[in-house]
Amino acid sequence: MGLKWRKGRADESPQSALRRLTPALVSASPELLATSRDRLGWIAFAVFALTCAQRLINTIHPDPLARPLVFEPWGITLAETGVLLDMSMFLVVRLKNFSDTQVLRFGLAYQLFRAFTLSLSPSPSPDPPLLSWAAFASIIVPLTLPPHGVLGRVMPILAALTQPLGMFGLSLTREIHPEYIFRSTMVALFAGTAGYWCSELIRRIRADEPRHAGSYNLVRKIGEGGMGEVWMAEHRYLLRPAALKLIPAARHESRKKRAEALRRFRREAQVTALLTSPHTVRVFDYGITDTGLYYYVMEHLVGIDLQRLVQIYGPLSPGRACYLIRQVADSLGEAHQAGLIHRDVKPGNIMIVRAGQQYDFVKVLDFGLVGIGQATGELSTITREGMMTGTPAFISPEMVRGDAVDGRADIYSLGCVLFFLVTGRLVFPGMPPTAMALAHAHEKPPSPKEVAKQPIPDDLEELILLCLEKYPDARPATARELAIRLGALGCAHDWTAYDAENWWMREMEPSSLSQMSKLLRASDSPSSGGSS
Repeated sequence: MGLKWRKGRADESPQSALRRLTPALVSASPELLATSRDRLGWIAFAVFALTCAQRLINTIHPDPLARPLVFEPWGITLAETGVLLDMSMFLVVRLKNFSDTQVLRFGLAYQLFRAFTLSLSPSPSPDPPLLSWAAFASIIVPLTLPPHGVLGRVMPILAALTQPLGMFGLSLTREIHPEYIFRSTMVALFAGTAGYWCSELIRRIRADEPRHAGSYNLVRKIGEGGMGEVWMAEHRYLLRPAALKLIPAARHESRKKRAEALRRFRREAQVTALLTSPHTVRVFDYGITDTGLYYYVMEHLVGIDLQRLVQIYGPLSPGRACYLIRQVADSLGEAHQAGLIHRDVKPGNIMIVRAGQQYDFVKVLDFGLVGIGQATGELSTITREGMMTGTPAFISPEMVRGDAVDGRADIYSLGCVLFFLVTGRLVFPGMPPTAMALAHAHEKPPSPKEVAKQPIPDDLEELILLCLEKYPDARPATARELAIRLGALGCAHDWTAYDAENWWMREMEPSSLSQMSKLLRASDSPSSGGSS
């Protein structure tokens, strides 16, 4: 239900992770494309200038042995053809009618045809030089123009293969020994291979360089989820710790879909950064690396997510569960008012931390992957296109059915989370992901009282089942309404800030952190029910 990639080791270096997450065929960043376009224009202009200089020298001091090749019936000489190609490429680069990607595609064709014309360049000696201008260019161009895609990387070899064609063309005007053709072809292929490895070396250096993303240096990997990997990072100048999420672009998406994904990613990051609820993780920065990886930077949190909290300590008391979910509702309420739908509310995306003197302080994660809802409408189709988002264990029925989605889908997921916190199990456990998602759409949820190993108050069970109604109209209308109902429950005041402080002092004190770290590593498995 989402992007897949090969997982890395826990001790993996930043360079290795960036190489592994970067799709081989994905487009480079807009900044690198613009730089490559500019370089291509100057390369075309330089070749144009050199060709004109050579033509001028030959006019002033003609060489009787160098016979220009004329293309019949137009009577266009080799030099004139090259000049036309150079000027055409230079003008295409300067014109604003074409995108950077289109210009670089034209540039690949230009490199190939220009190599062919250079391989036909006349020589004053009876035999043409072993190292032709085409072979020379197949080494120089990769050093100045970053390769893009597979075709760009093998272009040096393709350019070198024009040498035999050039030899055939020159043989029309002079007699060339076959052995010389063979030797010069081998030299050209050697040059092309050298150019390919230069291109590959530059590509790998570029992949190695970003031990950083934007202004943040990657330090170590601290987690991974359904859509990417999370790294501990530091701002290069402020030395501020942060969590940086790397999100690989899909390998086989079309250019149009990649452009839409980038547009959606930018829009979502910008809107998310405007959220001010203290229970929403703060987004510091976002962008795309030179190798095509999306990333966004959020505050670094020291705490534990609800998934692992239940795995390690067992089900929460009804009072504590209500205490935490009311804070989640505060975060979602603001997001829903802004037209944002989280779509992946689950225990693994909810952390409890210590914030100053506040304990059991909730932070809702992964708002950088939300969908734009009906309040703005602009991007809801793009978000849904091509995949069903969400985690099967906590997905809403309308998302499974493909119906219109609003904030009440998150309320359903929040009901699933509340069910999990007080019972210690999923609403529909022990099923494959697809069957689990379908169960949310069609099957009646079990009674929390019947599956829990602790007493569940009647009013809490009633509210949980209300959130788990199959159709949105039957659920609480807003996250704020849900928070008010939670506050009115009889168990709502059974867990207080004083209880939270005592628990943190007992369970999260420094002497027990190493033991908890071992428990976390032992329970370090994908969240139940899969992820998107």
